[in-house]
Parts: sequence; C-alpha cells; structure tokens
Amino acid sequence: MGVWDKLYKRQIIFDNNILFPENLAYEDMFWGAIFYLYVNKVYILEENLYHYFINSESTVLMKNKEYHFDMLTANYLKWEDYIRRGAFEKYKEALEYDFIITYYFTGIKMLFLRFDEVPYVKYMEIQNTILKLIPNFKQNKYLIKNTSDLSQILLDLIGKKISKEELELIAKSFREISDMKQTI
Repeated sequence: MGVWDKLYKRQIIFDNNILFPENLAYEDMFWGAIFYLYVNKVYILEENLYHYFINSESTVLMKNKEYHFDMLTANYLKWEDYIRRGAFEKYKEALEYDFIITYYFTGIKMLFLRFDEVPYVKYMEIQNTILKLIPNFKQNKYLIKNTSDLSQILLDLIGKKISKEELELIAKSFREISDMKQTI
C-alpha cells in the first residue's frame, strides 16, 4: 500500500498520531493501513497523473538484501498497532485477512522472488507467526471467499513441516509461475 500515490488530509494524520516506524524499509505498508482506519471517504481519480518506472536497481527489487525482512517487521508492527488502537473490536476478520495477505502472502513472495536461496528460518518465522496470531485462519470469511488456487496451495503449507529442500522446490515453481505471468 504505497503512500506516494495519494493525497492525505493532514488533520487525520495529526489527530490520530499516525507516524511512520523509523529505520525500516517498507514503512508505507504500516503507515497507509493505519491511516485508512480513520478515513470515512475516499475519492479515486481515474486520470493517470503519474508515470511509474520499474528500476531493477530499486530498493524493492534488489536481491538478497536483509532490509527485505523489514516488510515482516512493518506488518507485525501494524498488527500491534491495530490492537493498540482498538481496531480489532470492529474489524477483526478484515484485519486478520489483511495480515494474512500483507504478512504471509507478501512475505512468501518476497522470500521467493528477492532471494536466490530462500531464507528458511524466515519462512518458518512467517508460518509460526500466522499460527500464533491467527490459529483459525482457515475459517476467515474473507480468505474463504477470495483465495485463488495458487494462494490456497500456499495457505496449505501453514502448519506443515517441509524441509529446506522442499521449500526451494516450491519457490522454484513459484518463480516460474511469476515469470509466466509477466510474459502474458
């Protein structure tokens, strides 16, 4: 959830003390989600006013960099902030779904596509965090309704013991599927 492609109402930011976490890459994943807790309405301008250039040397696309793990940290901080701000009382299932998408799926994608060799320990950390925070994730109504076949395969991995070698094979298949989608 980028913050560079929107205009924000200053009063919402200051009234609700919405700050970026410091010293993290991927801090916008935290900030934008917290901001939207306080928004009553949005306007979408259909006109394209920004030209996005994909730079293979950009922070997001660099390979084998430790700062990619900041994505996990930013999302975990977001989870904690949802709790601190009382958002779970009103939006529990939606916020669990958001966490599964941004922490689990995006985290897996980051591990598979941004590292030549999948950091197995981080994969186990992601899996264990989901099991700890959302043990009944399979019952989430948003997840049930919005899960693609590929996503379902990745969800089925949660809680399963797979070796580092098996994870590398899964990552290889994921990369091939990702490459095919980019050429279509």
